[in-house]
Amino acid sequence: MVGRRKKVLRISREGHTLQIVPFPLKPGEPVTVSLEELEAMRLVDMEGMRQEDAARKLGCSRATVSRLLRSGRKKIMRGVVEGRMIFVLE
Repeated sequence: MVGRRKKVLRISREGHTLQIVPFPLKPGEPVTVSLEELEAMRLVDMEGMRQEDAARKLGCSRATVSRLLRSGRKKIMRGVVEGRMIFVLE
């Protein structure tokens, strides 16, 4: 299957791996959040940017930022509520 090529977004920080381990750790697959999802959440939720401004900074559309926020928040909440390990990977 041929799909659209993934666009490279402008991330203000260098790639890194972050691991959050809850206590007590419950069995199950870890949750993996992409660096793009984390950056979108940082810009909108922590920096207080509007989605349009975050999209401009990331070099993508507002719809893409909305999708990144929705999927990233859902993953983070799944990890918190279900007690799963959360990884942020580039």
